[in-house]
Amino acid sequence: MSHYTFGDNPTAAQRLQFLSDLFRPSLEAFVRDHVRARPRHLVDVGCGPGHSTRVLAALLRPDHVTGLDSSEHFVEQALRTSPATYRFFVHDVTEPIADQAFGADLMYARFLLTHLARPVDALSTWSGYLAPGGLVLVQETAAMHSTNPALGRYYELVAELQRRHGQRLDIGRSLPDLVDPSRYRTEYAGMRTFTLPGASMARLHRMNLGTWRHDPSAASFDQEELDELLVALTRLAEGPPMAAEVDYAMGELVVQRR
Repeated sequence: MSHYTFGDNPTAAQRLQFLSDLFRPSLEAFVRDHVRARPRHLVDVGCGPGHSTRVLAALLRPDHVTGLDSSEHFVEQALRTSPATYRFFVHDVTEPIADQAFGADLMYARFLLTHLARPVDALSTWSGYLAPGGLVLVQETAAMHSTNPALGRYYELVAELQRRHGQRLDIGRSLPDLVDPSRYRTEYAGMRTFTLPGASMARLHRMNLGTWRHDPSAASFDQEELDELLVALTRLAEGPPMAAEVDYAMGELVVQRR
């Protein structure tokens, strides 16, 4: 079973729009580096409300676009806000696709394997979503570092919360280790590094904190500390964009189905 730490409420959907805008340059650079031809069938795995799906479709102009997510709320929103030709389905992306004709030739996943307790199994399962020779492109956090104490403490707490769910915040460090060589050829495995404005990251994190602090696995965290952290993140979010910075490392993986 997977557990999405940050929820699927309206605040979570708003956060995902902001996240999509913030990480759009790294998505577009990654795709341009590794996709050589216009895909026939593009699948966004863990599509959420469809923000990344629409970015990918605008960039690649595929013939068919599909988004898969386990949240009914997110899929409903994606259907409301996307072109009618796009397909979105509620689907547990750790499970096989029953439709034998699904046959994607390009799949994309970002910030998804970090929320799965068995990412090796999930990535192996996705080979069944692909036509032979199809590609999977993955982007996951490898590291986040800031000298700002509120941001640094936030990352420590989230890492611990995910650990309690059997997940890894920094799974981007280990993407090559997740590949089953009997199913895939590894075309690329690397790291993309960049700097993000601390104010923008604080805006994301304060929305997340308002959700995950109510997770039963966070019950032992000091609630007074969480209150203080929320205040500190709010101040940072409302301050100058570069008053603090986050050094970010994104793990990237491209595999091809055998």
